[in-house]
Amino acid sequence: MNNIFAKELQKIRKSQKVLTVFVLLFVLVIVWGIVTLFAAKQETKIDNQILLLAKPLNPTIDTSQFAKMQLKRSFSDAELANFPIYQLLTNEKTREEVVVPLGVTKKDLSEQIVVE
Repeated sequence: MNNIFAKELQKIRKSQKVLTVFVLLFVLVIVWGIVTLFAAKQETKIDNQILLLAKPLNPTIDTSQFAKMQLKRSFSDAELANFPIYQLLTNEKTREEVVVPLGVTKKDLSEQIVVE
């Protein structure tokens, strides 16, 4: 009976030592983390160029630009309806690029070259 009691007491002492080591290791990791954060905070510097870019923008608006925009020419719907739009097509036979009005297909382009 005395032998069993002694073995159990040794197990408890071993587990106590392991627990003590883990607690000390945990405290060491926490202290190391705090020291690292403090050192990083001391080393971090903000570049002057970044500070210059972080300044607020000038909120004044140059109203003369609005007057210039109103003077620009605008097109009516009728003028825009007659406005030609062109596209660039590549002829499959001659491999040359041709500017044609919108709506002309490559097939139309090849038929037109055959006729000419």
